[in-house]
Amino acid sequence: MEEASSKSLLKHYEMLLGLYTELENISSEVVQAIESGKQAINLTLRLKQNMAVAERIREESRKIASMKKTLAEQNHLTEEDRNLIKQAENNLTQAVNRVVAQGNKSQEIMNKQGVKISRR
Repeated sequence: MEEASSKSLLKHYEMLLGLYTELENISSEVVQAIESGKQAINLTLRLKQNMAVAERIREESRKIASMKKTLAEQNHLTEEDRNLIKQAENNLTQAVNRVVAQGNKSQEIMNKQGVKISRR
């Protein structure tokens, strides 16, 4: 595992934000596919892509949690580092909110059309 530093932590936050942006784009494509009535195979492909990105998000989140714990234990974060990390976390929160909104929208559309998909 790489050395825990504020710089590497912020790099991982950027990677995680990129993954959430990718997930948001895929979710948007799912909504568009549902609205346009595309074939189930198109939806299945998008949902598989969604699952792959979600797994990468889990992995990146674990790395971030581990780094944050290590940095907190070592007390190596300056006030500037804390502010940059807080901003990165705020950006992530906004991205997560957009992804959740997309998921809710697709669920509403599927419910209206009578499509049943189990959520995990």
